[in-house]
Amino acid sequence: MFTRLKTFLTGSNQRGSIKRIELYGLDNLDDDSIGYPPNPQGIPIVQPRVLRERLESEIQFIRNELGMTFDDFDLYILPVMETLITYADLLPASEYKHHSTGGGLIAHSFDVAKRAMRDAQHTQFPKGHGFLSDTQRSNIQWKAGTVLSALLHDGGKILADLIVTNGDDDNELIWDAHSESTIHEWAARNEIERYFIRWRKQRHQKHQNASLMVMQRLIPQATWSWIDTCYDGKQIHSAMLSAVANADLSHPVSKIVAEADSASARKDMLTKNSHITKEVKRAPLSEILADLMKHYVLTNKWDINRKDAPVWFVNEDLYVVWSSAIPDLLEDMHAMGYMIPQVPEVLARTMIEEGMALPNGDEPLFAIYPEILGDAKKPVKLSVLKIRNVERLVIEQNKLYSISEHKQKRKAPPIIDIPPEELDIPEIPPMTQHQKRFESSLDTIDRVLGGMSTNNNKQDLGQTISTVEDEHKTAGPQPCFECDVAKFIHSKFDYDTVNGSINVPASDLLDVIIAMQESGWDLDDARAAITDSHEVSINE
Repeated sequence: MFTRLKTFLTGSNQRGSIKRIELYGLDNLDDDSIGYPPNPQGIPIVQPRVLRERLESEIQFIRNELGMTFDDFDLYILPVMETLITYADLLPASEYKHHSTGGGLIAHSFDVAKRAMRDAQHTQFPKGHGFLSDTQRSNIQWKAGTVLSALLHDGGKILADLIVTNGDDDNELIWDAHSESTIHEWAARNEIERYFIRWRKQRHQKHQNASLMVMQRLIPQATWSWIDTCYDGKQIHSAMLSAVANADLSHPVSKIVAEADSASARKDMLTKNSHITKEVKRAPLSEILADLMKHYVLTNKWDINRKDAPVWFVNEDLYVVWSSAIPDLLEDMHAMGYMIPQVPEVLARTMIEEGMALPNGDEPLFAIYPEILGDAKKPVKLSVLKIRNVERLVIEQNKLYSISEHKQKRKAPPIIDIPPEELDIPEIPPMTQHQKRFESSLDTIDRVLGGMSTNNNKQDLGQTISTVEDEHKTAGPQPCFECDVAKFIHSKFDYDTVNGSINVPASDLLDVIIAMQESGWDLDDARAAITDSHEVSINE
């Protein structure tokens, strides 16, 4: 950093200018606009020492547990960390997914490095061309290389994914991420107090090759030489490049970094705080569910194309057996405090509405008949959700083997000619005469309720309520519920309670809603309360 400043600054006031630039900006991080997407005020310029001090505990944690001597750590690892801190500044790690607030990229990088370090501590790295003892003597370089790969795995996002500007449309200044100047130095020279971020389109996974450039740029020659001087040095160097490029997950280094990255993103998506100001953030539900599914696949919790597997790759398309996926997803979501609908169909339609999955016409699920299940005469049917992009859930999609379906299920049924006068055509009720092209998650509740808003007859309602109350008297000790809708349903109806959740048959939803209306609930409020409650399950 100081070498770059000396190259830029000349004249007798060189030392004073360096000090002035070093002290330019805020001396704290107490600014509400640190967060992404930024409000019109942008992200503030903060003095580098403040960010370095904030990350001191992260640095010391790795320093104490990596197993290197403190002198070697300070000589070979610490310079990489400090250079990354000044280079990444307060940039987020993503636009709206994980670690999407100010300082998110640095927070994510150090979190992945810590996770990778822990995994590397009990990993037996592959033996090179020498003896096993040679690899064991190279163990500290293996661990250091793993930590550095994890630390820099997303560094390419600075080059490939985003553009930093001064936010002035009339006189726009853009920071050159390839230059020797950091964001802070660029801002100080141009007297910029806040900067803005513009995300590049179609950037998915393009940062991985750029991360290789950042790795070569941020790791000094002394560190590379120290790694190369051990017996497995060349193999370690090659493994680091593969890990940052997200290639060859069969190698321990790549697998450790990929799993640490996934675990860090998953944890952040399931929490509601930013990294510095503790502000509440919200991510699309489909993104959280997709990250969970990606984590299950990466950690081998979910199999692909096997008997009882939740994920299938058929005819080059990726499908999730939705009924098998829901229990795992709900367990994780509820464990982190999310109160989301427990109706599988509603969650499937949410995935479709937010662009994560594709619909099957008006229906949310597809039917597939994998060739490895059953036979041509008795194929096994799976009801599945079709994922829009394979790479969203599977990192190494090039290693997926696509299977086919049983062909018999595609045979059209025989056509029987029936005279028109013999056809029994039922009368179409008014509610179905103007169906939407695609049913939304909220429409699903409307359909299940059976169009009760068009049958709001006071006399019938009174009779129904009387019948409901007579048939569903509850005796004995009362379970403890937190939400009002669960308390109400339990007081009026005699439904089973499993794991703290009332199981309401879909056929009884009309009765439940009518009872709620008679007790003063608004129709829309009643629908929303049932859909959103984690203590009410609708069984179709």
